[in-house]
Amino acid sequence: MITCAGEKAENSPRYALAIAKPRAERFLLVRVVAYVLLLCAFPAAAAAFDPEDLAPEAPEVRTESEENEGIDLPEAFIGAMDRGQESLSRQVVEIGRRLDRFFGGDDYVHSPDGSSARIRLTSLYSELEGTEFDPSFKFELELPNTERRWRLIFESEDWDWTDPFNDGGPRQGPGANDDGGDSIAGVRFIRDLADYWNFETDVGIKVRTPLDPFVETKVGRSWFAGAVELRPSVEAFWYNSDGPGVETRFTVQTPLPGPRFLRVDNRATWYKDEEIVEYRHDAGITHEFSRLHAVLLHFGVRGESKPNDRVTGYSVDVRWRKNIFQDWLFLELRPELLFARDHDFKQDKRFMITLESYFGDLEW
Repeated sequence: MITCAGEKAENSPRYALAIAKPRAERFLLVRVVAYVLLLCAFPAAAAAFDPEDLAPEAPEVRTESEENEGIDLPEAFIGAMDRGQESLSRQVVEIGRRLDRFFGGDDYVHSPDGSSARIRLTSLYSELEGTEFDPSFKFELELPNTERRWRLIFESEDWDWTDPFNDGGPRQGPGANDDGGDSIAGVRFIRDLADYWNFETDVGIKVRTPLDPFVETKVGRSWFAGAVELRPSVEAFWYNSDGPGVETRFTVQTPLPGPRFLRVDNRATWYKDEEIVEYRHDAGITHEFSRLHAVLLHFGVRGESKPNDRVTGYSVDVRWRKNIFQDWLFLELRPELLFARDHDFKQDKRFMITLESYFGDLEW
């Protein structure tokens, strides 16, 4: 293109394109460096990060006034980082919920949306206490046409079967001041107060003689530090047979390299009538072979405040769990070592076999 006589070279389109090209290259270099740094620091967040978010539109000839406006790179970068962090946070929460459902835990999250039923057959062999067989079931029916999540609950157990100490100590959990075997019928109200707040209330009755009504209310919150989720919660409860109490809980969980997941759980439960505090500390690492096949290595410690602060037991167990038919029938094998104060901390070799089936609105 020939420049007309009297026209300034810097005002010509050829000159403007010559200036725009190196600037576009510099912007491209900034985007690449930012993406590499993000990939090294937060791999999971980088998967959700789109470098195009930082990309200016196709190079174009800009006037001097437009060049002075610059490109809003910091805001775009911050926005992309926020989206990556949010994606990572939700991934951590979902993995924790799924693994908790998979290994039968009910206190981290009870069940996904919808109605569901579970039937469990468990056989336990203990070197010190012999053999036990425990059939149980649980049923949750989501009530239709309700703005909030109301569910009818009926279950044939009132103790945490995943806890090796469920039959040791004075209670080891609200309402567990007996040998188990009672059924529970009630109504559960669940409400998410915000993205990472949740509120839950159970009102029901333990079916036994005499009948034992109860109320439990729980409030929990989640915070994130990178890929680490911090989950504190407080639960107030009242049982007609045991009186009122409060349980505080603090859970830390995070993904590990590979298909592994770490969870550390700490609880302190106070019973007003007996003026005793029970302590529960658990740590577990889960390795997933697939969504329906995993193994959990677990370590637990229990304690109490009466007659003084002391340890009441230790346990180490490995839980191997896999679907053996479709996605609703599971087999779990669980060898464990238990050292309880009731047996003067003698080693108790135990082995548990569980066959479990699920029905209803359940997604893995």
